[in-house]
Amino acid sequence: MTKKVPERTCLSCGEKLPKRELIRIVRDSNGALHLDPSGKMPGRGAYLCGRETCTLDKSFRKRLQASFKTSVTDDAFEALLAEVQAYVK
Repeated sequence: MTKKVPERTCLSCGEKLPKRELIRIVRDSNGALHLDPSGKMPGRGAYLCGRETCTLDKSFRKRLQASFKTSVTDDAFEALLAEVQAYVK
């Protein structure tokens, strides 16, 4: 019997991939967004595949806001993008 591999959907492109291949973004109890490379931080999470086209997609910010049910300030969004791009490289 083979073990089922959990899949998640990329927030930007909508592609389903194994959970370990995606980057987790988490909203903490204070409402701040953080990158969660371990996948174990508490809080609501969303996943991103990490392709450059996904991080640069104009609809990414809107989907991020919809997923976390909150507004994302310009500074917070830019900081998150910088974190993701540094992690991907």
